Amino acid sequence: MTEPASLPPHADDMSLMEHVKRTLTLAGPVIVARAGILVLFTVDTVMVGQVGGEELAFLGLGMAIQGVIMLVCIGLLQGTMILSSQAYGAEEHKRCGEVWRSGTYHALVLG
Repeated sequence: MTEPASLPPHADDMSLMEHVKRTLTLAGPVIVARAGILVLFTVDTVMVGQVGGEELAFLGLGMAIQGVIMLVCIGLLQGTMILSSQAYGAEEHKRCGEVWRSGTYHALVLG
């Protein structure tokens, strides 16, 4: 079995709050994007709910289908993050750009 990777030299010196701060800095854009989707779905539900119950049922059906498609597309694009992280860790910065360009193309195709 291989030995576990060691922590970066500066990792032991960081406090818990520093770890939390760095994690939230990285997670911030994802949190905002996911919250935006939640707000969008909520506003859609409120607006269609004013029209009637049958229309709201159709919206729920459409959102269920859209949610599955969106999750599949997000799952397919997770490979971009993994491959670019591996290239960055191996200090192959040119490869990071290649993976990013390929991931951007796939994201545009998936919509």
